[in-house]
Amino acid sequence: MPQFDPTYFVSQIFWLIVCFALLVAVISGVVVPRIQHGINSRSRYLQDIKDKEAAYLQSIDDLTKHMNHLRYEHDDKCRRMLDVAHHAFIAEKENELHQLHDRFVQQRQEIYMTMAEDRAAMREKIPEIARNLAQDLMRQLTEKTSLIESKKRHAVH
Repeated sequence: MPQFDPTYFVSQIFWLIVCFALLVAVISGVVVPRIQHGINSRSRYLQDIKDKEAAYLQSIDDLTKHMNHLRYEHDDKCRRMLDVAHHAFIAEKENELHQLHDRFVQQRQEIYMTMAEDRAAMREKIPEIARNLAQDLMRQLTEKTSLIESKKRHAVH
């Protein structure tokens, strides 16, 4: 086999060293600087993103604190306004209740007066009603007795 022939060893080692040196020179002179440049630019880009993120987080934190402050402030205002409205509503409803109570008392008085008038009118009509009732009873009794007598007469004949 010719590659194991010792006469060719020197030229093979020479070309191995030349190719290896050329490969090392290309890699260290071209490839490594490009990779290093890419890594550095990515590092700077990531650092910029981290800085922006930190600024955004700080801004979010500041806005959240401000929002909470405004919320508590508005909650307090709303609570006070609701208390005022609640008290006004209760006062209005109590006033309506008093008005309804006064109307109830007045209507009750009117009903009692009407009932008293009706009772008085009924008392006046009682003797007349009793007279009419007695007359009706007498008429019915006389009709029944005359009917019984006529049945007896027909039964005898």
